[in-house]
Amino acid sequence: MWRREMDCLVSVCDYIVEFYPSFQNLPDGTTLEEILDGFQNTEFWYVDEGKQSSIACTSRSFRRVIHRDGEKWWLPVPCVPASGLPERSQKELQQKRECANQIHKAAMAINGAILAEIYLFLRDPWLGTVFCIRVR
Repeated sequence: MWRREMDCLVSVCDYIVEFYPSFQNLPDGTTLEEILDGFQNTEFWYVDEGKQSSIACTSRSFRRVIHRDGEKWWLPVPCVPASGLPERSQKELQQKRECANQIHKAAMAINGAILAEIYLFLRDPWLGTVFCIRVR
């Protein structure tokens, strides 16, 4: 996972790769939204905040409802069964979280180093141009 994500974040390209969910309307009127690629056993699930009705939680109950009024309103609300997640799932999610944090830190460090190089490369000609404009 780490290598795949780093290749995506650090790849040199002239376009932005954007991952977006795919939607599929089922014959019974429900919508299937595919976001996560490793989601075989649904021990937890996501619900749009506007859809927290009896349809969203018919077979399972919400443990805690999170309301996002201001920032990050677009994020889906994670839901778990009333009994909570099994220990194995908790460890797996924690490991994925730590891996994602390492990827983020490495990408930030690489981007910072590249931006510092760009700044040093462009600093002198840019400052000379700014100085010439002010003198006129």
